[in-house]
Amino acid sequence: GWIEQANALQESPASTGICACLLYRTGDRAKAIDLQSKALELARKDGLDSSSYEQTLKRMQKGKGL
Repeated sequence: GWIEQANALQESPASTGICACLLYRTGDRAKAIDLQSKALELARKDGLDSSSYEQTLKRMQKGKGL
C-alpha cells in the first residue's frame, strides 16, 4: 500500500516503526512484526535508543494492544 511505498522512499527506524504499527492495527500481525524487527535493527544500527522499538516488538509478539 501507500504507507509501504512512502517508507521505502525514506526508510528510517521511525517510519518503519510507524508502518509496522499501522499494519498491526489493521490485522497484518506477521508483516507488522517483521517490520518492527527491522525498525529495531535500524535504530540499533544508527546508534539510537532502541528501547521503545523493542517494547513495541514484544507487545506485538504477545498479541497485545499498542
